[in-house]
Amino acid sequence: MAFLFIILVLVNLSVIIYIISLFSKSPFISVPKKFLPEIVKALDLKEASVLYDLGSGDGRVLFAAAKAWPKAKFVGIDKNFAPIVVSKVKWLLSGMPANISFIRQDFFKTDFSEATHIFTYLFDGPMAELYPIMQKQLRSGTRIVSCNFRLPIPHQSEVVLGNLEDKAAKKLYLYKVA
Repeated sequence: MAFLFIILVLVNLSVIIYIISLFSKSPFISVPKKFLPEIVKALDLKEASVLYDLGSGDGRVLFAAAKAWPKAKFVGIDKNFAPIVVSKVKWLLSGMPANISFIRQDFFKTDFSEATHIFTYLFDGPMAELYPIMQKQLRSGTRIVSCNFRLPIPHQSEVVLGNLEDKAAKKLYLYKVA
């Protein structure tokens, strides 16, 4: 009974997140779960990796990556209250792994210089605004994977997730900081 209640709360929070985020510069749009393994592969993580998900939403990318790379460190940044609550509930339900954390903060004002990897699923405007910040903070060799929206620089490669004729299909744009 308690499990059913928790599921009901999570579903309701997800709806609230979506509605609230529509009024944000970076609305919450989740990556389809079927693409998570390919996203984790594209991130090319290692045991010593530090992955920051900027606009982490419900944390699904971080949880999927942590499952594959349990010794790496994972940090989700989201400025909206509801996604952070959902992420932290999921974190509690997954046994509170010490290598995953969520911070309620505006990622435009966050120090993510320790990141070896960055994941984003943000619109073009925030990507363009984020790029100068990334240039200042990120070290050479940092890998950036962006879902559907490009940074205002040439990408190294792209990965298509799913069939492009399908509305759910996504593109990943891969970058490495020089």
